[in-house]
Amino acid sequence: MRIVALLAVAGCTTLGPVPSTTGVSAIPAGKPGAEVQLGAVPSFYLSSSASTPHGAGTGQAAVLLEPDRFVKVPGLVVGGRLFGSGPDTPVEPVIGYRRALGEDFAWAVVGFGTSKRAKQKLASYHGFQMGGEVMADGKIVGFTRWLSLHAMLGAQLLRIVGSGTYCIDATGKGKDCDEKTPENNTFVNGEAEGFYPSVTAAFALDGGRNGSSWFHSLRVSLLASIGRMPHVKNGDQVSDTTYFALGLLATLGVGE
Repeated sequence: MRIVALLAVAGCTTLGPVPSTTGVSAIPAGKPGAEVQLGAVPSFYLSSSASTPHGAGTGQAAVLLEPDRFVKVPGLVVGGRLFGSGPDTPVEPVIGYRRALGEDFAWAVVGFGTSKRAKQKLASYHGFQMGGEVMADGKIVGFTRWLSLHAMLGAQLLRIVGSGTYCIDATGKGKDCDEKTPENNTFVNGEAEGFYPSVTAAFALDGGRNGSSWFHSLRVSLLASIGRMPHVKNGDQVSDTTYFALGLLATLGVGE
């Protein structure tokens, strides 16, 4: 698996969103259908790698198709997601496989990758990102036949290689460029690369999975991630650092 991503400026400028999880549910529908997802996923921005590295939630919208019996691989899922904000919202294809082990446990593996180029406040970056995630889902308690509480755990690995152009202050940290007087800016070309793991834990309220109508399920998930991200100073990668971020997702399942 491989990611190529690029650095940009920090401060108020946010470029290069990197989600720490796909947010895909590990539970297969068991019949042909689709899942539509909206919310925020834990992540970090590559722009913060050039200033004060930290995690942050980023908006995400996703669609996942599960052909089930229409293909010879029940459990196969394909789709895509859009994440980030403003001019920096890459579209990323997603493919995976998920399987239930009994009534209360399921697991999944998902692959993804994308490329993106964006500019903001005189800063710019261009790159690609690709990675994989494995996840498990277990039911904690069933409140009714229609509503249950689940716990989830996932691990993701990314390969990041990239470069970008941004402004720095006297200490070498990235900052917002001065758009009114560009001649006062100090520009630098930054680079970063490496493998970056993250772990995500979540709790989810899951409703409607035992029905027989077009409505398959509705899931609301609270997610927390911890992972590693690059740190860049004066345009040079100096170390990796740990980040933490939260997210909240709603997923609607519909179909046959």
